[in-house]
Amino acid sequence: MNNAKTRFLNDNEIERIVDEMKATLEISPLSHFRKCELAIELCLELYGFKPTKPLTLLITKKATYHWHAVKVSTAATLAN
Repeated sequence: MNNAKTRFLNDNEIERIVDEMKATLEISPLSHFRKCELAIELCLELYGFKPTKPLTLLITKKATYHWHAVKVSTAATLAN
């Protein structure tokens, strides 16, 4: 039997991890694998458990999406 501690995160908790990841992505670009590792590390640090693979991928996708939105917005602002 798996003794790992698991639980569900609500939307606010997920967004907190995403916000932490966005701050890191602003400083340095990361590979997809490293983004997933960072999501796991942040979940462990903030909530005390290792997230499931689907949760890790959701957090990574949201952080990447937000980061790309910032890049596009910045490029559009600079173009004007």
